[in-house]
Amino acid sequence: MVDTIQAALNQLTTEGDLIHGTAALVESIKTHTHLSYKKIGDAAGVTEQGVRRWRENNSGQASRVQALVNFAQTLITTPAGAAVRPAAGNAADALRAVTPLAVQTCIKEGLETLLGIGLSACTIVKLETANGKVTIELALE
Repeated sequence: MVDTIQAALNQLTTEGDLIHGTAALVESIKTHTHLSYKKIGDAAGVTEQGVRRWRENNSGQASRVQALVNFAQTLITTPAGAAVRPAAGNAADALRAVTPLAVQTCIKEGLETLLGIGLSACTIVKLETANGKVTIELALE
């Protein structure tokens, strides 16, 4: 599915301050991550309505769409199940180096592989760090 995201990224065009081709990018991210438009918006730093406009208008202001492009690029460059290993530090430091969405995605993919079934969603509902220890609470569907 990352091929679809890469294809959508390759089809983006810029005209003045607009980036065209955002509909395919939004939909490829949604298909790959199974995230709602709201959660995609959270990752891109815009509202759900902003993501829906990018999809419906197939374009958006370049400065705002760049966060979506960056998010898409992290999805295609991060290998599934890859662990982040900082040069020094602990689990809390490692988690700070990745987005919560990347953690959710890796956990979901790993569980699907282990269990042999597909999951609708894997959402972090609680994430706390204290004294170098990390507590993650997940909701699985």
